[in-house]
Amino acid sequence: MTNIEMLGIMLAVSAGSMGFVLSLLTWLSYRGAPFGRALSILIGFMISFTVYHASLGLWDGLPVYVLAVETLSFVLVVVFMAEMLRLHYKHLRVPELRE
Repeated sequence: MTNIEMLGIMLAVSAGSMGFVLSLLTWLSYRGAPFGRALSILIGFMISFTVYHASLGLWDGLPVYVLAVETLSFVLVVVFMAEMLRLHYKHLRVPELRE
């Protein structure tokens, strides 16, 4: 492995770890709010995203579990977006215009 690849792995892991820590701290602040559930989904996404990118740099081929982690990451993104839409329509409805 070259130095550039090692640098890329270190940057991917550190960026993912920072995202995980920031989402965890935000969840601790808002866990009683309706937004807290969506943030807990975001924490799982950041963990799977970090594991996925670190695994891509460590192995030349794509083992089955790397593809499984990638799939999990995309599923968590869809669940996060669905939860955000649910929150939007539940709490942030625009009032209807009355004639």
